[in-house]
Amino acid sequence: AIRDGTLPAEDLTTLSKALIDQGLAYYGTFAWHGAKEPYSVFIAEYFLRRTTRTAVARVHEKVLERFPTLEDLAAADPEE
Repeated sequence: AIRDGTLPAEDLTTLSKALIDQGLAYYGTFAWHGAKEPYSVFIAEYFLRRTTRTAVARVHEKVLERFPTLEDLAAADPEE
């Protein structure tokens, strides 16, 4: 089936699972994975643009404790 550019659904499901499993094994899991709160993911994604996953993992919870809402973050001193 791959010759004609298609992949049976069961093979696609198997491939998808294998890729996700490999990604989790390689990258690990972080606090923001599976977060239900968009703000938590926003904070992680913002920092990930500027630094490594490991560095973000070290500060993510501290940032959320210091700035628990977007309003708190917006009101913060830019030097902080």
